[in-house]
Amino acid sequence: VCGRQLTNLFGDHHAASDHWIPLTYGGKDNPGTVATNIVPLCHGVTGCNNSKNDTLPDVWLRQRYSEQKARQIERRIKDYFEWVGK
Repeated sequence: VCGRQLTNLFGDHHAASDHWIPLTYGGKDNPGTVATNIVPLCHGVTGCNNSKNDTLPDVWLRQRYSEQKARQIERRIKDYFEWVGK
């Protein structure tokens, strides 16, 4: 999401699997634990996985980024899910 390398030279961050739609979201449209709801996010101090926590992605993206950047990220995630779903 943020463009940070998932493994850096100092080991500050690593890849973490994240439910894009959090499991805590009780909506009927919650996909749960399926490949098209899991994204790799950086994990560590100031990492995306840490800051997203159980926030819905559209809310989290707009809290963290501008509207334009949030839409770009949403498109990339959508493309990623389409690729994973094939």
